[in-house]
Amino acid sequence: MDINTIKKLLAPCAISVIFIALITMTISLLIKHVNTPLALEPATPPAFVSSDPLTTPEIDSTLQSGQTPSVNTDNQPPAEQEGDTPEMPVNNRDPVLNVEEEILSIRAIWTKSREAIDAGLITATGTDDVRIRITDDHTKMVDISSGVNGIQSSRIYCFYNGELIFAFWNAGEQHRLYFKNEQLFRWRHTTASGDSFNYDNMFENIEYMQWEQRVYNDINDIGIR
Repeated sequence: MDINTIKKLLAPCAISVIFIALITMTISLLIKHVNTPLALEPATPPAFVSSDPLTTPEIDSTLQSGQTPSVNTDNQPPAEQEGDTPEMPVNNRDPVLNVEEEILSIRAIWTKSREAIDAGLITATGTDDVRIRITDDHTKMVDISSGVNGIQSSRIYCFYNGELIFAFWNAGEQHRLYFKNEQLFRWRHTTASGDSFNYDNMFENIEYMQWEQRVYNDINDIGIR
């Protein structure tokens, strides 16, 4: 046989050997991969998301005596509870815009009535603990002693044409509450140390609205409308 004939006979064998070698290598790699243990990543917990969408604004400690926060301000009145927490009313109302003018008008009515009372010109009716005075055709003043209705504050209520316009609660700390159209539009809180803070038209604030409801609950319970 010549060399060319030998090459032709061996060529198919060489191709078969190479093919078998490739198959053998592939099978070996597959077996090695199957037998290698998987590297497990530790489970990463999801980021915590609060289920409570509500936020509580912080009290603005820079509010000074005589300053008035604007409507819907984040300044929150200090928490002060006396007696049971009253049921909250529905806040669907308009703010009093001319606050200072309304307060001056209320103070004029108050001053006129208190001067007549202090001068002994008005005779009180009611009891020793609930003293009712009609100071003119429009104004009624009611003084209530501490302890009445389970409340440890003395109170004075001023009504004008049958509507409450002013309430004064005093138990060391003082609360002056100004009303128009049956709604509280200013709460002036004076601490025992003498610092005063004004809160106007804060209808979305719970403590502010509790003071309004607390006053009306007291008036209705005692029956001095």
